[in-house]
Amino acid sequence: VGGKTGINFADRINQLPLGLIGMAASVVLLPEITRSLRGGDEAAAKRSLSQGLELSLFLCLPATVAMLVIPREIMYAIFEGGKFAGDAAIEAGWILAAFATGTPAYILAKVLQPGYFAREDTKTPMRFTIATAVVNMLLVYPLFLWLGPVGCALATSVAGWVNVLLLWFGLRGAGFMGLSPGFTGRALRLLLAATVMGLLV
Repeated sequence: VGGKTGINFADRINQLPLGLIGMAASVVLLPEITRSLRGGDEAAAKRSLSQGLELSLFLCLPATVAMLVIPREIMYAIFEGGKFAGDAAIEAGWILAAFATGTPAYILAKVLQPGYFAREDTKTPMRFTIATAVVNMLLVYPLFLWLGPVGCALATSVAGWVNVLLLWFGLRGAGFMGLSPGFTGRALRLLLAATVMGLLV
């Protein structure tokens, strides 16, 4: 199994939480935030966005930790067979772990984007997406030379976090990023619970 195949297999697993959590949150949040804004209730719109972030963290952190702690076991259990044996699972596992470092970023980006779309701002997220793609292109080659296929996955993850930061500070600059009281404490508890789960696994 070559690097290209390993990336393909690992990305299949990585796309599962992205699709189930990120896309679902985006589909639910956009009409909810839009309805609140059209009703003149910006506080409710901000509250919905904050709740979306919290729920997404609740769901994605355990998945992320699992992909970081037992990536080889996940790949072997799902794809083992034919030419995909122990060595291939190890290589694909490292690629999956590299993808996993960016999984929360890509999910949170799907949650933050409705904050722009609901205000009929499609240009700003597009600019951020282009900037993210540029970061990915700048990083992918040197990281590939350093880490091989794992570097390609890592470049994608770093670019994902760049996108989240741009979206986050863009909403803050527009005065639309208001977290619910106690959000930070709950997020830290979620992270702690996911970490304990990872240690037990």
